[in-house]
Amino acid sequence: MNQFAVKRRTGLSIVGHSSRGRRALRVCLLAAVAAVILAPAQTAPAGEPRYISTFAGSGVAGFNGDGLPGRSTALYLPQDGTFGPDGHFYFLDWNNHRVRRFIVSEDIVEAVVATGELGDAQDGPATAIRLNHPTGVCFDKQGRMLIAAWHNSKVKRLDFATGLVTNVAGTGARAYGGDDGPANAARIDLPSSVVEDSLGNLCISDQANFRLRRVDANGNIATFCGSGVAGFSGDEGLASAATLRSPVGQAAAPAGRIAIDSQDRIYIADTGNHVVRRIDTDGMIRTFAGTGGQAGYSGDGGPATAAKLNTPSDVAVAADGTVYIADTMNNAVRKVAPDGTITTIAGSGIQGFTGDGGLGKDARLNRPYGVAIGPNGVVAIADTFNHRLRLLTEAPVQSGPPVEDPEIDIVACTGEVGSICTYAGTGLPGFNGDGKDRQRTYLYWPFDMEFTPSGRVYVLDWNNHRVRQVMPNQEFVTVMGTEFVGDGPGNLSDQSAPGAPGLTINLNHPTDLQEFPSGELLVINWHNHKFRQLDPQT
Repeated sequence: MNQFAVKRRTGLSIVGHSSRGRRALRVCLLAAVAAVILAPAQTAPAGEPRYISTFAGSGVAGFNGDGLPGRSTALYLPQDGTFGPDGHFYFLDWNNHRVRRFIVSEDIVEAVVATGELGDAQDGPATAIRLNHPTGVCFDKQGRMLIAAWHNSKVKRLDFATGLVTNVAGTGARAYGGDDGPANAARIDLPSSVVEDSLGNLCISDQANFRLRRVDANGNIATFCGSGVAGFSGDEGLASAATLRSPVGQAAAPAGRIAIDSQDRIYIADTGNHVVRRIDTDGMIRTFAGTGGQAGYSGDGGPATAAKLNTPSDVAVAADGTVYIADTMNNAVRKVAPDGTITTIAGSGIQGFTGDGGLGKDARLNRPYGVAIGPNGVVAIADTFNHRLRLLTEAPVQSGPPVEDPEIDIVACTGEVGSICTYAGTGLPGFNGDGKDRQRTYLYWPFDMEFTPSGRVYVLDWNNHRVRQVMPNQEFVTVMGTEFVGDGPGNLSDQSAPGAPGLTINLNHPTDLQEFPSGELLVINWHNHKFRQLDPQT
């Protein structure tokens, strides 16, 4: 093991102190966080979780290995998580295509499922399989992990006793079919989450089919909510006749996650309708929070059914019946008390990253996509576009000083024939922004590079889903792509004249590019199944 690895593994990444002081400070911080998260449920504080801190994620989008302290670990758009039976926090490191866990007692992050390479979610040893953007994780009553493998259109199960991952539902075909037959032969489309009820049935949010599906103890699947038509209808009626709405297709973002309470009532983040709905044990569906079809931010201090939400993506239920909502596009987490009153407990509504150590409601979040409840009442937040996991606790927990940037090893060019040197990238997969020197810019699996006849230099930054250009001053800029994977702008205006600006186009793993004699750029959008053309002048 090299010195750098030892240094990072032991957590000496806190700046502004001697190494002994950094170690002591980290131990104190770790003890504080562990005391909060690992406190047994019976000693849970009477007060509500109000103060926010960061427990994992450096804020850099990328992957810098396992075994590092939580706040030294790079994450990439973490989506959701849950506290496991062992007390550790398991989460989806979405654009790193992994399930990882934060080991509270050691303050380290490690991979549990998948290699991080893109793949089709075949069965096999947990650390050897390949996933494609997993979005949901939970545990069944036997302690086995259930994974909603979103872009794989499968639900997987990990048995910790054997270390093997096997399929539970879905063939991988993004379609709808198979009701009343074996779940493994059924077709599901973007399963975003899965939960287990008290009878051992699995409930799956089949996002792009606008349905909830149930897998019984015999392994058979059936629809129990949603007609399959996008819409907002059916309240006070049978859930099977209701309509739901979530984004679909290559342009979709994860949505429509579900949670279940101790009474087997199912809560649905009905994302596209800007509401949370509940299916009661009599099979009837009702709106629980939000005003159907109306995005907004209002209602704190009043009835949840009169409030407005904006793209709620996840929901979690505490033991006392309190419901927490990841109100994604409001950059907030909302709480609905057992009496039906809604309040904001995290996020000021302004997009950004601030507030650690202070009140959650004064902090800034950046489009949180996930929320989870710990056994002692703490609230974990997937602060997705800040590439961090944050925690709400009854008492303040200081996150500590910033972590230092990793070392970069640049192989200098010598000009010698046959020699090799670093032209671009740092060797660390990720994204650290534009406007940096090409040798100080993070890339994530760059797939193609073109020195064009016009003199421009382009790089396909594959797992960052971007086309980037090396400018004459040797700095990188993005010319096509956004901070999210997808397909075009939301209105798909790139499909007709005059087109759409390159920086509004979501891409999904572009693989090749060529420059036309006119100077326009042809980009092959692999997972979008499209060819796109970019005019660099406009």
